[in-house]
Amino acid sequence: FLAARMKRDYPQNYPPNGGLTISVVPLISQVVGDVRLALYVLLGAVGLVLLIACGNVANLLLSRAAIRQKEMAVRAAVGASRGRIIRQLLTEAVLLAALGGVLGLALAIAAVKSLSTFGPANIPRLTEVGIDGRVLAFTFVIALITGVVFGLVPALRGAGLRLNDRLGEGGRGGVGTGAFGLGHQQLRKLLIAAEIALSLVLLIGAGLLVRSYQRITSANPGFDPTNVLSFRLALPGFRYKTP
Repeated sequence: FLAARMKRDYPQNYPPNGGLTISVVPLISQVVGDVRLALYVLLGAVGLVLLIACGNVANLLLSRAAIRQKEMAVRAAVGASRGRIIRQLLTEAVLLAALGGVLGLALAIAAVKSLSTFGPANIPRLTEVGIDGRVLAFTFVIALITGVVFGLVPALRGAGLRLNDRLGEGGRGGVGTGAFGLGHQQLRKLLIAAEIALSLVLLIGAGLLVRSYQRITSANPGFDPTNVLSFRLALPGFRYKTP
């Protein structure tokens, strides 16, 4: 409808055959191109890496809690309440998560600056790439949740055991034995299995990506592209009246 109306109102700007048409393209697609699918794939890969990192942190916190059974038993023996022990473990876990988030933010800022400085010049608007506030907030929330959840699990389980059990397990080393150690050992095995599965998914995806890239670069286009260029030129209609 718009094309027919423009042709009727401005016939001098249209060729006799009426070959001109009107197309509407979203502004973001016009600026950055069709990269949404590739960005979603990249986001999925980053999410898997984040899950693997969270699994590693959780495994380390569980191992640390199992090793510190005797320490927690001694604290309870000298009068520390269950709530106080839980608050201590949670504070340590949240502090570790916050320090990790700050370190990750510093690395992200340095990586973005390096990408803007040394990145390929053919990537559109590369100099405008920055750290989005929503992504930053999401990352910090994930870090804090990981610290709280996997700091709370060993804290509740350790505080719920009887004092004699904790002292007895602590005297024997306690790691991987008894009620406390057995549950932690099973959870740690589950986390390790999940990390291995996610790592395999990333490795398989990376291998398929490299293989696809090799096939694309080695494909025969049907002509010799050496020193061949392409370009688009818009001719002014007031100088060139006919096709």
